[in-house]
Amino acid sequence: MTLAAWSRGVGSCIMGSIDREQIRKVLDIEERFAIHSIIAFGYPAHQSKIVDLVDDDISYYLDENHDYCVPKRSLEKVVRYK
Repeated sequence: MTLAAWSRGVGSCIMGSIDREQIRKVLDIEERFAIHSIIAFGYPAHQSKIVDLVDDDISYYLDENHDYCVPKRSLEKVVRYK
């Protein structure tokens, strides 16, 4: 869904830290269905870019242009080759 949206210029955000019971109540979702996560869609008003992780801080922040900076670990820190 997110890739299809982005191919049409629509941004998305997958969220897992959500109030599942409130979502169930508002959307009248039956108990037999599990709510795993939700996806928000919209047209981005800013750019996002991946930046190097500093001091293991994964917090997003805005740069001087008010674009999102998304810290990520380097490939070498995530994948090990034997």
